[in-house]
Amino acid sequence: MDVDFNSLPSEVTAEFWKDIPDDVLEEVYRQLEPDGMGGSMIDGDEFQFEQSGALDQGYQAYTSSSSFNRTPTMDDEDDLASDVNDHLHQQHPHMHHHHQQMLHMHHHSPNVRSYMFTGGAQTRIEVQQSKEFLQQIMQSETTLQQQIEKLRQVQHQLAINPMKDAINAQKSQLDNLTQQIEHLLQQIRAINTTVILETSELNTSRTVIQSLIIQRQIIDVYKKELNYIATNAGPQVFGAVLIVDQPIPQVLFKSKAMEDNFTIKLFTSTTIEPQSCGKVHASLVAEDKTWKADRPLENDESQLDMFTRKAIFNHVKINISTRMAMVHLKFGLTLATTSGASSNIESTPSLPIIVITNESQWCEAEGKLLILDAFSGEAEIPWPQLANAIHHHFLKATRQDLCRPSRAISFAEFDFIHKKFFGALDYVSSPLASKFWFWFGQVTQTLRFKRHVNAMWYTGLIFGLITKEECNRALLGQDLGTFMIRFSENHPGLFAVAYVDDDPEEPVKHYLIRSDDIGSQKTLPDFLREKSQFRFLFQLDPLTGILSPFAKDAVLGSFYSKTKRSGDANPTGYVTL
Repeated sequence: MDVDFNSLPSEVTAEFWKDIPDDVLEEVYRQLEPDGMGGSMIDGDEFQFEQSGALDQGYQAYTSSSSFNRTPTMDDEDDLASDVNDHLHQQHPHMHHHHQQMLHMHHHSPNVRSYMFTGGAQTRIEVQQSKEFLQQIMQSETTLQQQIEKLRQVQHQLAINPMKDAINAQKSQLDNLTQQIEHLLQQIRAINTTVILETSELNTSRTVIQSLIIQRQIIDVYKKELNYIATNAGPQVFGAVLIVDQPIPQVLFKSKAMEDNFTIKLFTSTTIEPQSCGKVHASLVAEDKTWKADRPLENDESQLDMFTRKAIFNHVKINISTRMAMVHLKFGLTLATTSGASSNIESTPSLPIIVITNESQWCEAEGKLLILDAFSGEAEIPWPQLANAIHHHFLKATRQDLCRPSRAISFAEFDFIHKKFFGALDYVSSPLASKFWFWFGQVTQTLRFKRHVNAMWYTGLIFGLITKEECNRALLGQDLGTFMIRFSENHPGLFAVAYVDDDPEEPVKHYLIRSDDIGSQKTLPDFLREKSQFRFLFQLDPLTGILSPFAKDAVLGSFYSKTKRSGDANPTGYVTL
């Protein structure tokens, strides 16, 4: 059966796609596939695609073009983003271009409902093809590692038997690898500006970027050594201290051990035969050193394993407040060689750190790091670029495994954020992002620090990012006392409860949980426990999107304590309990 694409609406939305039978939708995908692309498998609400031969060919053609073999410029990044975006869309020209990411409610039974990601088919294809692009880049990065290792062997021979023509050829090869690294870095950044990545790809992109930067540092060492070989200068030490694993920009508390480790690796050139080296030392680097502490760092030494040439720094403590300024760590050691030469080698600075003294400073400090990480000095950036940075910082701030998060931000929740706080703009400004963080930063801080809240979020007891209107639709027709917990849209960091009432004029009411309703003496579960209006908690399954009502004591009982306290007057716009 052929599908008549001319009969499709000009604006193909989620509402259109959800009503198409599976067999028809499968045929649509088959006809949209270019020659060489494998068939698609449709399993329930998930789409999976086999490796695209057409994508592979397009990638090879692109990387073999003249632009790939010249030195990239800063202006190339916008062109790369456009190329990636064009390739994602040209494969399927019949699909609507705009991202359609939204919550769609399916009725499974009178009391069970499902909020599923029903974004337009184009969005699914974009996400899948971004995965394939990253896989291609990872393959290229692996190939680069192999090429660098081969050039190391060549360079070792040149150190023994230097020949001018061979040295020039080696230099040309090193320059070419540098260009390829820069190009791959720009390709990854282009993907980050085009598509909101899933968590696995988000982590992969940062890992590959870090690996490519390390490869670039290694090539710089080879270039310095090659100049030494060409000039036959006296004994010198060519090496680098590489930060091979480190956390994203982070906020730390003064004198509290870091949750993440730093892994350091010593790299030496082919002419160096290390004889010994002392411990690796960490030092604090800042533009303005205003602190007076005799020892600003603790756990700042680690022994280098000479076999792996690695050192791991655990539980590093910074014993000063940076007063909202950003600081960095550097790692250094003294390397002695069998030739008698020695040298102090130091790493490049780590990613930035802000050290605070109390919880009230956390939101502002994290916001500074997020804006720096996302914008890097630019006035405006594409929305997906900001969304990816937000996601990475959110997962880290809520102490989630970046590879297997307990509850990531869904596409529908990103759609809520994009429309609510950015007016669905394609490009967003730094001031607008800072304004958004004033709200979302306090949401994130609540999830990070409030007792029980994190566990309730992970398990869907707190729905979280949803509007009043969506709550009203979800609760319509539910039993009396059924309720949902969300983040207030207008009161940053506070919770609101939507619940079914017996008022015929207002069947769904909303109550704002104020800061004096809960605190050190009363947790959120305790507050919900004592309110008779709340009977059945509408719990979200973050993996399936299914909402199901449960008796509140059954799902909140493990969080209850014995503390009780009565509430005060109610704010404008919310009902009294």
